[in-house]
Amino acid sequence: MNLQKALQIILLLIVIAQSKAQNTWIKINSEPNYEVGDIIISSKGDFFISLLNSSEVYVSIDSGINWHEVSNKEQIFYGGNQKKYFKKTKDNIFYTQGSFNTKTFKYYNDKFNYIGGVSSSGYQLKINQEGEGFVISNFGMYKTDSNWRADFNKPVFLNNGILESFLFSMENNFLVVSRDPNNVNNNINVVYKLNSNTGSNYEYSIVKALLSPKNIEINNKGQIFFLNDKGNLEASNFDNPNEFKEISIDPKSVINRIYNIGTTSFNQIYVITDKGIYFNIDDINQWIKPIQLNNKFPLFSIYQNTNTYFFRDTSFGILNYSNNCGESETKIFSPKIGKWSKIDLNINKVDLIDLKKSKNGNLFAYKSCETKVEKNYFQSEDEGKSWQEIIINGEYVNCLGITGSGIPIAIANNKLFKYNKFDKIWNLTLEHISNIQGIKYLYFITAESNIFLEGVKFDALGNKTMYLFHSENEGLNWQQIKSFVQAPFDLPGYEIIIKKDGSFLAYGWIDGILKPLISKDKGMTWDIDIMFNDFENTYSMIMVNDGRFIVGGFYDGKYSTFISDSLTNTFEILNPYFNNKSTLLYYRPPSFLFGHNQNNSAPFFSKDLGQSIQEDDTGIYPMNTDWRFFSNAIFDNNLKAYITVRYDGLYVTKSNIFSKVKDYVGNSKVYIEINLLQSDNSLRLIGSFNNEEEIDYKIFNSLGSQVAAGQVIINKDLVRIDKLIPGIYYLQLNSKEAVVRSFKIIKT
Repeated sequence: MNLQKALQIILLLIVIAQSKAQNTWIKINSEPNYEVGDIIISSKGDFFISLLNSSEVYVSIDSGINWHEVSNKEQIFYGGNQKKYFKKTKDNIFYTQGSFNTKTFKYYNDKFNYIGGVSSSGYQLKINQEGEGFVISNFGMYKTDSNWRADFNKPVFLNNGILESFLFSMENNFLVVSRDPNNVNNNINVVYKLNSNTGSNYEYSIVKALLSPKNIEINNKGQIFFLNDKGNLEASNFDNPNEFKEISIDPKSVINRIYNIGTTSFNQIYVITDKGIYFNIDDINQWIKPIQLNNKFPLFSIYQNTNTYFFRDTSFGILNYSNNCGESETKIFSPKIGKWSKIDLNINKVDLIDLKKSKNGNLFAYKSCETKVEKNYFQSEDEGKSWQEIIINGEYVNCLGITGSGIPIAIANNKLFKYNKFDKIWNLTLEHISNIQGIKYLYFITAESNIFLEGVKFDALGNKTMYLFHSENEGLNWQQIKSFVQAPFDLPGYEIIIKKDGSFLAYGWIDGILKPLISKDKGMTWDIDIMFNDFENTYSMIMVNDGRFIVGGFYDGKYSTFISDSLTNTFEILNPYFNNKSTLLYYRPPSFLFGHNQNNSAPFFSKDLGQSIQEDDTGIYPMNTDWRFFSNAIFDNNLKAYITVRYDGLYVTKSNIFSKVKDYVGNSKVYIEINLLQSDNSLRLIGSFNNEEEIDYKIFNSLGSQVAAGQVIINKDLVRIDKLIPGIYYLQLNSKEAVVRSFKIIKT
């Protein structure tokens, strides 16, 4: 029998079992931490808490003693882009989720269930005590349909200066309207009373004060309470709503400050002061101070800038103080507990930004804060289990980097410090990095033994000048070089690579550096690198040991990840797996890759420079309930991977994932032999077991275009490739458990 010459490519694929006991990733939890978005108490005394940037909602049906999670798990929550707002009718609790096309969920059968349809934004949705919904913006009040969606063609009330609303029944509603909404110093406000069915209204009262939604309340009797410009409480006369007088809440105590005015579920006005909480009874001059409720009443500190209160009555209360840096302190009061008690949900949510790791294993990052102007860095010496804020000589650290040798450096009060791992102290390295007065240093960029430092200076008119500095000796000496960044950022919008010939290569994802820039004179001048001229933009770049580049960007009409040819400097797609994906890659020699896509994806690994890909997110919080966004990643010299999930926390691989792939034995091991035979031009997939498994396959050419697809049964079917012209192709296999495997093949 004459046998034609055959080319055999044997590929060994080991699939990691995806069981719970064999998770690749483990979450590093520090002390319990979470950030609250909204709070409420039902009519029967059940407590509800909603987290701010993640999907969880908790309930306590035993007066706050025990808590369990009851959020809807069928609709994905987009942290950072959506918020949840509790809504209460007489007998039911709801929450809305979303900004546009908002969904509404109703609590029954011990969970929140999607009730269908689309409602208006929960921020603008108000429910009266009869269960009717209205959307109220700065410009008008509108009725809603059965889904609480506004009908903007049927306004109840139109005015472009609505500050606050108080809805009770069809005939009893009040709107507070600024007489001059375009004037920030306006102190003339009109209170209208209106019928929510007919829209008929009249001017009910005039309030003269600088008002905000937080410093005015109107009860169902029409009595108006507000804080005047001195911070004192005024209230209207019951018989004449245009007559106001300052109220002495407690003649026996000197109240220095009133923090908040609110209304209980039963229309009782309360005020929170520096001396505790008081409730109004009947007459505007009669106030009570409940003894138990005021025993160690929790007042917020100067570091907490968001406070939320909800009181059902004088017996049930919940309050939350947040600092907008991912930290909340929530406490409740109920008759069963009899005192203010801190809520322990036993969960950990931390939002770490700019994660870094030093040679001795310490981690550094700063916590995302919505209101802080400066970023303050924290340090962990136990792999993220605990974090300590870094303070050097009484100054916060807002600029921190790791040198090429793995030593942490930091800037505090514009002075440069280097960390001594033996004494665990920060030693002063330089009093002045430059002589530029008024400069603010933003961030470090490390490229092998080189360090770059970005700075900005603003003049008296607010005009900015950007600066870039370079050090070749780990920060001991600095030289000013040419900056190419147009605007200051908290984090760098670019990275720098040192090419084999010693030139600097800068690539980024901000305006002004969409195409990589090269400097052949140590940063004194920068020009577009002609090697990457055919890219419209780049967002990721790696230089491998042999000098080739792996680049993520837009090239040849598509977004993907490409690898350069060392001889011709042309690029081909690294693997079709990356097509139409914004992928960030991390590299360790000689051929190990770790990376992730930004759009709700799983991290992936490759031990052969991207020719085969293995996704693995086992152990990471599932992405079918919360939209997953990776904010940081580290791939260290020991092939250990770290990744942070926004609004969730830090995850670390339990062991060297590549060693696990190499050494794993058991029933999950599968050998796939691919025979490329010239006689019949076919691919044969042979499993190491006799079972016949059906899998989907796709074949792509080197440009990423799909040229064939279908299904094949291992140990039985052949994949025909006789219609393919000679060249490089990629075979992508998708198993039933949605594990992606991709291999490079050559058709001769």
